[in-house]
Amino acid sequence: MKNLKIKFKLFLLVGFMMVGIVLLGLVSLNFVGKINEGTTAVSNKWMPSVIASEELNTLTSDYRIQEYKHIVAQDAATMQGAETKMADIESQIEALFNTYFTDLADTDAERQSMLKAQNVWNEYLKQHNTMITLSRENRTNEAMEAIKQNVSLFDEASNTFLEAVSFNKAG
Repeated sequence: MKNLKIKFKLFLLVGFMMVGIVLLGLVSLNFVGKINEGTTAVSNKWMPSVIASEELNTLTSDYRIQEYKHIVAQDAATMQGAETKMADIESQIEALFNTYFTDLADTDAERQSMLKAQNVWNEYLKQHNTMITLSRENRTNEAMEAIKQNVSLFDEASNTFLEAVSFNKAG
């Protein structure tokens, strides 16, 4: 190596550096690709699932607020307004359930958790009809008792939505 010209030594040094830079670039591209796959999974699957679960929880709370508004209302116009909002919220909830099952739920555990929430919510809606009937007849005290009986179902549905949020956040 002592007998080599400096020009050749410089070319050799530059050649090794270029090979090193190319290898470093290839390794970097590989890691960036893996990071991109991870962020794509988070943004396309997990975040929409978290958002849908949280929206379901919020919409059910908004629905309950409208129920209380219906009970305390003493005029037909206010009751009708609350019923219209409840019908709108109910359709939004149904649409979110459908979206969740068709587009977002990938695992059986996820589907089972959301199916449980949907079943509890549907049971809640059955009892909701009794409360609305009492409220329409201005039997406020009886309607309040009916809605109090729904607290456990509402809490169970809400907790199931929060479990789905936690599951998706962990994912």
